[in-house]
Parts: sequence; C-alpha cells; structure tokens
Amino acid sequence: MELFEDMRTKRHHAVVGLDTDYIHLPLSVLRADVGDAMFDFNARIVEVTADVAAGYKLNLGFYFKKGLKGLEAMYRSVQMIHEIAPGAAVIADVKTGDIGSSNEAWATGLFDEFGFDAATFHFYTGKEAMQPFLVRADKAIIILCRTSNPGGGEFQDLEVVDPKLPAVTGKPLYQVVAQHVAEQWNYNGNCMIVAGATYPAELRYLSQHWPEQWKLIPAVGKQGGKAKDVVENATAEGKFRAVINSSRGVILAYSDEKFLARHPEFRGRPEKFAEAARVAMLELDNEITATLALV
Repeated sequence: MELFEDMRTKRHHAVVGLDTDYIHLPLSVLRADVGDAMFDFNARIVEVTADVAAGYKLNLGFYFKKGLKGLEAMYRSVQMIHEIAPGAAVIADVKTGDIGSSNEAWATGLFDEFGFDAATFHFYTGKEAMQPFLVRADKAIIILCRTSNPGGGEFQDLEVVDPKLPAVTGKPLYQVVAQHVAEQWNYNGNCMIVAGATYPAELRYLSQHWPEQWKLIPAVGKQGGKAKDVVENATAEGKFRAVINSSRGVILAYSDEKFLARHPEFRGRPEKFAEAARVAMLELDNEITATLALV
C-alpha cells in the first residue's frame, strides 16, 4: 500500500508518539483552554520534526482523559499534521477490536471523520470481525502481537494446542497471531503487527519468519528499548520492514535526565521543549540510519 511504499523509500523510519498528557505540559504552552494547550504543544512538536518523522501516533487515552476538550485537540492535531507534515502517517493508537458492526463504526469514525491513516487493534475477535478494517486497503491496520509491557506474556506467551492445526500447535500465541496476520489477514497488503523493542528475541523471530511483514515497534526510549538493537533484530534477508515509535523519549526530552546530561543547554529551559524534541528525534533517526548502513 502507498503508506508502506512511502516508508520504504524515505530515509526516515521513526514515528513520534504524541502521548500528550496535560499534567506534563510545560508552563509555556498552558492555556485557559485545556484543548488549546494540548493542541499548541502538539503543533510545536510537529513543526520541528516534520522533516524527520515518518509519522505521528496519537494515543486516544491521553486525549480522552480530558473529555471533549481533549478529543477536540486530537481532531485538530490530526488535521494539523496533514497540513504541516503531508505524507506523514497519522496513527490512532486506540487498540480497539470489537464485533463486526462495532468495528464498522470505529472504522468510519477513525478514518473518515477524524482522518487517521492507520490504527492499532486487538486480534481477539478474529478475522471475520476485523473485515471493516481489513477491507480498507488505503489504511494501515496495526494488530497487537508482542506488546512491550512487562506483563504482556501472560497471554501472548501461552502455547497454542489445536489438533486441527498442527502447524501452530506448540507455538506461543504471539507467533500464531503473526502467522495469521501475515498469511491470511494481509490480503490487501495493509497490515502491520506491533512488536515491542523490549522483547528483542521475539522481534528477531518475527522478522526472520515473516521478513516482508511490516512492524510498528514501540518502547524505544523511556521503556528501555534501543534503536540499534531494534534495527539489528528487525532486519532479515536484507529487509527492514519496520517503523520505530518513540513517545516520551522525544516529546518530554526537555525533562529527561539522560537527555539533559548529553545536552545541558536545555536544563532548566522547559520553554525549549520543541527544540529539545527535535534534537532527540534527530539522535534517534541518526542511530537508526547508521545501524541500517551496517546490517
């Protein structure tokens, strides 16, 4: 699909996660209107990263947290990104996945009303219920597979036992999900899977077994994932079919001690949050590019 082709031809492979939590906004963007403050923060981040970001991921929870004002800020942010960073993928991190009729409503709202290019989903209701999304060949469908959180293995690592499907019997659930997505769901070439940077062995397995399958890789930065390790583990048969997401590591770089140790010029300067975000994003992009040249 066009979205993946853009990623394949661009030099940049990193997505900025606009996990805009109002309680962490610097004083310089605070407004009487909560929605205006969140939007202004996002706009500043996008303005300084538009030339280096492959896309932007907005987590619904941080906007829903502020009610109608937050949702309005999210809507305005999506339109702003399309205007300031044309061609960048705008991803809704909603992790939905209901029955078919509900999914039809979600697809219409996310893609047609809010204007997102892609969205994250749970796999639990299966291929049949996911049809309202899978048929949208012009949108990216990003299915949770091996998530980055420490407790993700509670279900994702459980071994599947199915006498009717000997090919999957004995495999952990995340591998079965990846196999279904890559071999059955991706008939429109619009599916991605989520594979967290915090699980390098699992990421390597997924990449080696399905080297053509595109992946969204969260947890680089604050959650401890390293871009260099991600590129090495996600590259197979000479192909790097992935985009790396960094949220707090970019948008809150101005308050991150590790970042400030490298860039003391930003210490005590929260009004320089956008400039700090650009430096953090350039560091991430350069690390990805340098590693890609070696693998």
